[in-house]
Amino acid sequence: QDERTAALRTQVLDIARGIDPSLTVHDFRVTAGPIHTNLLFDVVVPYGFRLTDAQVRGELSNRVKELSDRYFAVIQVDHSYVEGQKEV
Repeated sequence: QDERTAALRTQVLDIARGIDPSLTVHDFRVTAGPIHTNLLFDVVVPYGFRLTDAQVRGELSNRVKELSDRYFAVIQVDHSYVEGQKEV
């Protein structure tokens, strides 16, 4: 990983956590082109999450676009089907 990719990954992770601290990002990669740069990643939403997949994608895409007009988020929404473990 280069420094630019690592910095973008951190920014996207901060964006996701700004939407909800329970969101996690993985499989982050960047493909740069002459006109725009794709930020491709998976986001994991917890069991029973309050937003739909489309809302999660839309919110993340809008906030990524605020970083630069050249950035396009390509997002795969994954689901954690296990409810968070409660402490005993």
